Amino acid sequence: MVNKIKYQIIKNKKGGIVLAMQHEKRIAVASKIIIKFAEAWDRVVWIAPSGYLDTDEYELLIRKYLKGYFNKVGLYSYDDLSQRSDIYLELLNAAKTQRVFGVVDENLFVKNTYSWRTKRVSFLRDFFTFRLLLARNLTSRGLRDIYAQLNFVSPAILKMTETQFVHQFMPYYEDEFQISKRWSNRFFDRKVLNLIRPFLVFCSAWDLSNFDYREIWFELTPQEKEAYRNDKEMFLRKKDRVCYLQVVQQFQYCYTICVKKVDYLRFLLQQIRDKNEKVILYTKYLGEVKFLKESGVLKGSKYVVMCGTTDKQRAIGLFATECNVMICTYKVDIPRLVLKNCQNLIYFSQTFDYKDKLFAMYRLCGNRKHKVRIFDFWVNTKLELMIKDNLLRKRKLLQEFSQIISENGECCL
Repeated sequence: MVNKIKYQIIKNKKGGIVLAMQHEKRIAVASKIIIKFAEAWDRVVWIAPSGYLDTDEYELLIRKYLKGYFNKVGLYSYDDLSQRSDIYLELLNAAKTQRVFGVVDENLFVKNTYSWRTKRVSFLRDFFTFRLLLARNLTSRGLRDIYAQLNFVSPAILKMTETQFVHQFMPYYEDEFQISKRWSNRFFDRKVLNLIRPFLVFCSAWDLSNFDYREIWFELTPQEKEAYRNDKEMFLRKKDRVCYLQVVQQFQYCYTICVKKVDYLRFLLQQIRDKNEKVILYTKYLGEVKFLKESGVLKGSKYVVMCGTTDKQRAIGLFATECNVMICTYKVDIPRLVLKNCQNLIYFSQTFDYKDKLFAMYRLCGNRKHKVRIFDFWVNTKLELMIKDNLLRKRKLLQEFSQIISENGECCL
């Protein structure tokens, strides 16, 4: 049974969450709500990732659904908000002197309460007449992601600090590697979601039927195992104390371009060329990009690289017209890729941040006639097993959230 959500959720509580996978759907629902309350606000402040605002498509969608109200909309990026104090003060002054409808797109950009952008968005929140958070997923890292989002909608929902939230909803557990971590369980997931449910003004599920997921494992050769072991021992021998992330990066880079993995990539790219298809290949390190370019793996392919210093519009244009391979680093902030003619996605190296892998899939979402094949590359080492365990827990939590939210049917306006 479909639940009809009433508009007074926004009006009375002054905040809500639009949870929808499709980009256009989120904008359409948000615009409908904004227009509904047009007499109660003077200006719309719309905050979004710079990767979205760099594309004409994003602004055109907002123009399309807000129609005659677009002239009252100000579009701002998270980068503008966190890096430019003049823009932040301009928004703060506007929120203090006018009735502002605040829209924050892409919830996972404000999940970290310690980041400068989240702090500034949270401070502006108190001066917004209405608040709307647009989300793809409620979490990619763990239950902790929920705290900052609910705090944006209204601090009165939780009435607790982040530390109190963690202690109450995320008990300690010990994983198979004997490492103590905080994680939730289904009981606490349900409790938190019951707090969220009244503020979900729209909720729609993500259709995963357009993705064909393939997990591929590789073994190190005896020589690579010996070299990997020696590198680890040498690295640890020189240090009395080590940073965990530094160790992870150092060890992972030792095996990420192992022979069998590289050989299979060469074979896979040949298959993709033979089918006259396109592929986006994600790497964690710039060193991997350099290796792929210099080793001959890309021989026969026309490729373009998308990293932090790339001219992104030019790269996307080349990929759409001339190149059949795009190599991306996980952290690069790129415009959303709605490329219906890209049929393949390769995770060449692994990352602990589940958000990075999700965003890679999001950029290929849209109305498609053909499935996207996802090739997830893994190397059989203890570190990769630890990364996989970490990602599985995050994916399981996300699946549980989706299941619990959809128990009473899809919510819509």
